[in-house]
Amino acid sequence: MKKSIWVLMTLFLLATLLPAGSAWAKSDNGQGQGKGKKAESKQSSNVNKGNSQNGYGSNGPKNNGNSGNYNSGYYNKGNGPGGNSHKWFSDTKQHWAAGSIAGMTDRGFFSGYPDGTFKPDQAMTQAEAIILVINLTGNDDPSVEPEDEDLSDIPSWAQVAASRAAHKGIIKLNRFHSAMQCSRAQTAVMLAIALGLEPEPTDDIPFKDCILISPEDLGYIMALYREGIIAGGSNGCFNPNSAVTRAQMACMLEQALKNKEQKKEVESVTLPATAQVEAGKSVTLTAVVKYADASTDGKVIWTSSDTTLATVENGIVTAVAGKTGLVAITATAVSNASKSAACIVSVVAATP
Repeated sequence: MKKSIWVLMTLFLLATLLPAGSAWAKSDNGQGQGKGKKAESKQSSNVNKGNSQNGYGSNGPKNNGNSGNYNSGYYNKGNGPGGNSHKWFSDTKQHWAAGSIAGMTDRGFFSGYPDGTFKPDQAMTQAEAIILVINLTGNDDPSVEPEDEDLSDIPSWAQVAASRAAHKGIIKLNRFHSAMQCSRAQTAVMLAIALGLEPEPTDDIPFKDCILISPEDLGYIMALYREGIIAGGSNGCFNPNSAVTRAQMACMLEQALKNKEQKKEVESVTLPATAQVEAGKSVTLTAVVKYADASTDGKVIWTSSDTTLATVENGIVTAVAGKTGLVAITATAVSNASKSAACIVSVVAATP
């Protein structure tokens, strides 16, 4: 009798514990979702050769609270840094493209959704993609506005970008379907044309599925490949007809910008020769970096020859109270450390 009771109790305990054990096994072994993540990472490597895999150490996710100026967070209209050192989202910290997403958000290409997410694996439409591509070109022809073209099928928030892209030869409006998903091949071609790349020879194609790529697109895809902006995956395929995701687009834009900036040859850096500031007060200096292509910007590294007399940050020279003298403020081009300019700042006594 006692033996029967022990058998019954044992069976009852086993029936109770087995479901819990099964749940722990799924979590520990990483089946299902874990395998999906690995497959996604391999597929995504087809798009960008230098993806950032880390989550920037212990920094937690930050929500910038913006839904974006266009279509719920797909595009942030403002150019340049977003103000914070990095923008983090609740669904990107552990993502393989976390670094690229943060960098491109900081530079104004993307913004998050109101719920604090970025939706990195969400497919992009052709309208969303063309806005990002046009933003990459710097909107260097703002005079082009929608006029004679039939843009009735394109959302109003994307019409200007589509019109400019058509004028630049990046797209053909009769083949542009704004609401449809943008494929990898289509995205690569748009990027290549926007970057001014010419089609490359197609005699040494690294992609096993090149037969799926149209001949007119293949030359542009090879141009991006040789620039290091895209790369084949571990399975040797490009997957040209797969939709491009927001994460993949962030990686391609990041690499394209790096290539663009590295190719620009710095011609000169200019600063005012002299300036004056009262002790305890500040004066702002403006540096201009001129490139060989005649474009300019203010991307410099600021240094002071004597921080005990005056410090400098983002061009703002702040003189230490109670001291006078001369200090050299130097601006060095970010992309070429051999190009710089100096301004001699006179720190004078404060006016009583």
